[in-house]
Amino acid sequence: MGTENLGWFGNVDQLLHFLRTVQADRDSDGRFLLGGTDRPAVGLGGFDVVVPAGTTYFVNGQAVGLASNLRGTSYGMGVVVI
Repeated sequence: MGTENLGWFGNVDQLLHFLRTVQADRDSDGRFLLGGTDRPAVGLGGFDVVVPAGTTYFVNGQAVGLASNLRGTSYGMGVVVI
């Protein structure tokens, strides 16, 4: 299996903390800018989130792999997203 299915699962607060810590780019309303081929999926309670491998965030306009970087933290867990 390649890295195309290696996602991340964790808490929304952990995801937002990570994006603040890496000083991810935000839009004019203060929302984090995400891109890539896939979008995160938030659970029904709004607390848990799955980030597929194709999701990116931006730092100074440069796209960075979100799931791959979250997998390197102590937050949440790496998962295979199918």
